[in-house]
Amino acid sequence: LEGALPALEGISTLCFPNQQALCQYLADKHRESGPYPEGLLATTLGNEILVVSEAEARRLRPEFIQIDDGWQKLIAHEMTHLLHLALVDGDEEALGPEWFFEGLACFAAQQRFGIHYEDHTPQQVLAAVQGRDRQRYGRYEAAIRYFAQQHSLLDMIGHARQADFEDWLQRR
Repeated sequence: LEGALPALEGISTLCFPNQQALCQYLADKHRESGPYPEGLLATTLGNEILVVSEAEARRLRPEFIQIDDGWQKLIAHEMTHLLHLALVDGDEEALGPEWFFEGLACFAAQQRFGIHYEDHTPQQVLAAVQGRDRQRYGRYEAAIRYFAQQHSLLDMIGHARQADFEDWLQRR
């Protein structure tokens, strides 16, 4: 973990008044016009955290902002993505499945959405993270909390790159 912290030096945060301005910035930087994910509130680009204003985030995804300190936690979520990427030496393929890297970011930023899996089996938890609806980040975060009771976060990060990651989670 200590080796990844220098990668967080020099991080800047850019705030955009609305989603359209954020997407335009991304298009200008990437020379692509999207499509960008529905409800995009924030992302990282190199050593920049790009985020919409708190008012825009509240309009687009109130479930993220209604959490105590929701907008600040949104920025912490993006910072976690940068740290996670540094831990895997910049290898985006090593981040693991979307449910894992997004759930890890929600978990680390303390974005809690009221979903709990204490009485579930690992198979049920993994089945729950397969949906792509607006509530998926809550399920992702709850899955990380569930599996963190059985595995260290660093072990999960280390195994996430493996094709059998979800099988590994179920075996332990």
